[in-house]
Amino acid sequence: MTFDAILDRFDGEPGVERGTNWRSDGLRINGKIFAMEVDGDLVVKLPADRCAELVAAGHGRPFEAGGRKMREWVRVGDDRGDEWMGLAEEAFRFVG
Repeated sequence: MTFDAILDRFDGEPGVERGTNWRSDGLRINGKIFAMEVDGDLVVKLPADRCAELVAAGHGRPFEAGGRKMREWVRVGDDRGDEWMGLAEEAFRFVG
């Protein structure tokens, strides 16, 4: 899975716009970021406990911005690309 496939999936979805987030290509719903690509990884906004669950299971790692861990954000590598679309959908529902 590529981030382009995620961009295509949400293209035309009501309230969704494409933009730059933390200097990365990303998606917003009603002005709020829910998914972005950072250095080839998918970064999504999910409930803090869900992020911790993904990290504990080895499916992702915490996302850091400016040296600070963002508790409602998780970073998922391209080695788990088969999970990207589901996580993007989950983030869309959470943020939207």
